[in-house]
Amino acid sequence: MDSQRADAVLEATLEGITASKAEVFILDISGVTEMDTQVAGYLAKVAKASQLMGCECLISGVSPVVAHSLVDLGVNLGDVRTTATMKDALARAFKLLGIRFS
Repeated sequence: MDSQRADAVLEATLEGITASKAEVFILDISGVTEMDTQVAGYLAKVAKASQLMGCECLISGVSPVVAHSLVDLGVNLGDVRTTATMKDALARAFKLLGIRFS
């Protein structure tokens, strides 16, 4: 993921939140194998901007390499919730929205 792609993700996310009046969105980064400072900064921007819009951001698919990079880069994701898998993220999103399956 490069900074141009990250910027496009930020714009699309904020537009999507507005259009759908989303309360929760999942940003799956399971395909991301490397992360530089600029991309890590965009990740934090997406999460914080969505929260400012009243939408909970869940980041799923954080690999050990990416987690290590984020820590090394000093990126503060604050109270952003992360999950290892998309399945876990969906379960958390459903719980936040009060959706139950029998």
